[in-house]
Amino acid sequence: MGGHAAEPLNLPIEFDLEKASTVTVVIEDASAKRVRNLVAATRLAAGKSLLSWDGYDEGETQPDGSTVRKLVAPGRYLARGLTSDDLRLA
Repeated sequence: MGGHAAEPLNLPIEFDLEKASTVTVVIEDASAKRVRNLVAATRLAAGKSLLSWDGYDEGETQPDGSTVRKLVAPGRYLARGLTSDDLRLA
């Protein structure tokens, strides 16, 4: 009884961008299932970037609008990134 909340992790994710880009970075489990979006369609400057993952999943939205997130199970996880130049439609 009276369990305590798990301590969040601070897992660094470092990468270099050759030029300023719009970036999406996700965390996937060993079966390639997405467990967390770290950044989505976010403009980042050229050079080194450092993100941090707290070890929690994306969460589930509750009827009252709050989000409940869970610490993921121990295992292997992969940070996957996508970059793109800004899309300009005519």
